[in-house]
Amino acid sequence: MLTNEYFFKHSSFLMYIHIWLLKFWKKILHTIFLCKNIIFSTVLFAFLLLPITWHANIFTSKKVDGVTLKYVSYDIHSNAYTLQVALSSSAKSLDALLLENNAITGINGVFFCPADYARCKGKDYTINERFQNGKDLSYYTDTGERGVFWWTKDKKPFIFKTHDIETIPRDKIHSWLWNYPILLTRGINTLPYYEKKWLIDKKMTAALPRHFICSNVEKDTIIFWRTSAVPLSSLPNVLSKIGCSDALNLDAGNSSQLIYNGKYLIRWKRNIIDAFILSHKDIDTQQIHSRIRVFEHSLKKKLENTDMISTFLFLSAYQKYFQKQREKIYQQNRSDIHNEDGVYVWYEINIQKTEILKQVFMLNLLERKIQELKHQYIHL
Repeated sequence: MLTNEYFFKHSSFLMYIHIWLLKFWKKILHTIFLCKNIIFSTVLFAFLLLPITWHANIFTSKKVDGVTLKYVSYDIHSNAYTLQVALSSSAKSLDALLLENNAITGINGVFFCPADYARCKGKDYTINERFQNGKDLSYYTDTGERGVFWWTKDKKPFIFKTHDIETIPRDKIHSWLWNYPILLTRGINTLPYYEKKWLIDKKMTAALPRHFICSNVEKDTIIFWRTSAVPLSSLPNVLSKIGCSDALNLDAGNSSQLIYNGKYLIRWKRNIIDAFILSHKDIDTQQIHSRIRVFEHSLKKKLENTDMISTFLFLSAYQKYFQKQREKIYQQNRSDIHNEDGVYVWYEINIQKTEILKQVFMLNLLERKIQELKHQYIHL
């Protein structure tokens, strides 16, 4: 039995042990906390060193209020893709503009004076506002009633009309193209303004396929492409339902040209002088085109002494094979989206691996080359 005398006699020693234990556990807890922070910091640092990829060049097909939209989405944070404005002083195909700018996807740009219009006197030209990679190539300093879709050097998109929307110093602009009418500004339908000014013509009130470019309210995603045949008045509401906040109408009609991963989805007869295009930093389109030319040369050698029927069957077999391989890849990279009731709503194609994207691009070019050869040899 511990007596008070014993307790008081040994109390200093017990107190020393107690203090030592407190200090010891404090050191242990401090060490654990320190190690925990070191491990967390190391993991965080390693994570930050990893290449973060925001996806772009995502193809979506969906129907909104009876209108079919097929569009490409571009995330401005993408470290693989770059959105550009492609310009030319003379009319040429969208394919040629893509090749000149090492791009794989694109849409024709804005209104211009085409040679087949009587008032243009047989010459393709433009006096539009055009800004490319920080270089101002504009004809006017005031856009008037026209709208400019543009983005800054850090890729942030805006829509601009002199004095009415956003007045931004030109030294902040990276690229832009003008057109009219502006469809949406900060989510608000701006067509009534143009209607009051009598700037909506018959082509705009008719039900025709429409081209557009827009950005979301967060200004981190740019969307562009095509709708099914609708009056222009239907477009603002439809675009707002796919997330557009600022939107601009683009040229369409006989100037319509759309290429996705090297494949023409729309190709009308008229050449164009500008476009919105997407390039991938790890895809050298010139190199791939060179390989296609080697393939073409080899193929022509095989067809030198071949009759028309054999040539047709031979080329058709190649074309079918290329189509089948492309569709297989698209199916593997396709997502079908369903609503809460399990009903199919739309689909997306999102190819994330660069090597797979290169394969698709090459397959599309090969298919196009086979089609050209069929026309050349068989006059189909």
